[in-house]
Amino acid sequence: MSRVLQLIRPLIASALFGASFDASALLITFDSLESPGSGATTMVNPLDLGDFRFETDGGFSSPVMVSYQQGSSRYNGSAALTGSNSSDLKMTRIDGAIFGVTSVDLDDLSELSPGIDFSFELMGTLAGGGTVTQLFTGDSVLGNQSVSLLPAFSQISSLHFGGTGRFNFSNVGTVDNIRVVSSSVSVPGVPSLFVLGLVALLSAKRQRHKTDAHRHTMKPQ
Repeated sequence: MSRVLQLIRPLIASALFGASFDASALLITFDSLESPGSGATTMVNPLDLGDFRFETDGGFSSPVMVSYQQGSSRYNGSAALTGSNSSDLKMTRIDGAIFGVTSVDLDDLSELSPGIDFSFELMGTLAGGGTVTQLFTGDSVLGNQSVSLLPAFSQISSLHFGGTGRFNFSNVGTVDNIRVVSSSVSVPGVPSLFVLGLVALLSAKRQRHKTDAHRHTMKPQ
């Protein structure tokens, strides 16, 4: 191996690492909202939890968020979040960065009579434009269930929890345990590209030297 190539090997490794994909997983719960003896508690709108923001966007009156806790008949074992007054719940990163959601825990409210159909719609705004939608339907025997989202939800700028029809997320649904992947892709900068270009030139030069040496050793016909 040439002396020059030995010297730039650490730079090559750094350049390739800079182009790699990095992702970190995170579980968002609403346990921190619980207070003993509380029932249906109205949350500040918007609500910031760590790097993420939850807010309601719409409704027929003042849009609010509600956390159902131990003192509420709608409590299902842990604090959960929902929109209210027929308003959707919206989730974004506070810094506006792209993120992904792999699964969420959805539940219908406990006082619904069995057989009542509901419609929960999750809609993600894609990083490159457009939206992706996933619909969950059923009756009030759903219970607290973890549902997996489509792969397209891995690169979104916002996530809406809503639905259509008389019974939808904003009036009969709650969300908890949101599994998030905050992903970032590092692109090689000018120095990295320079190093990779230099490697290509050295490789071509070395190959040319091999070809010339081979020609010199060939016997004339």
